[in-house]
Amino acid sequence: MEKELSETETNLKLEQLRELTEMCGTLEELQIRQLKYWPRLISEAVTGCETHFSYHTRELTYEIEIDEKSKARIDTAKKMLPDLEMWSQFLLGDKYLVKVRFNGKTVFRGTRKSQFDPQASEKELEAEFTNYVSKEYKRTKKFTK
Repeated sequence: MEKELSETETNLKLEQLRELTEMCGTLEELQIRQLKYWPRLISEAVTGCETHFSYHTRELTYEIEIDEKSKARIDTAKKMLPDLEMWSQFLLGDKYLVKVRFNGKTVFRGTRKSQFDPQASEKELEAEFTNYVSKEYKRTKKFTK
């Protein structure tokens, strides 16, 4: 039987996962489940959803299938999209741009809460990697003498 986490423990775990996503570009099962099910919370009109995540461009796109029979439910869903963006950025980080499409049509394009430059990001990662390799080389060199 799995231990149930308190809200504080859950938030701490999500913050740790967000940092891991920022460093490595990977998503853990807990994040994937959240991204998969959150769109279903915005309206009863949601009938399906695919989520597309790009670490390199820091974009998250929800491809939502929505029942177009009820205009009121669609309007409710559209009003909830800024909340979906806020939840997603809490989960992944505020550098992520959130886009939402209903039945193939773009209905929402959020904003990044902090700056992101893919080329600068690649240079930072390369510098971090080079620094890490250099430190590891020096550390292992001490043991091989």
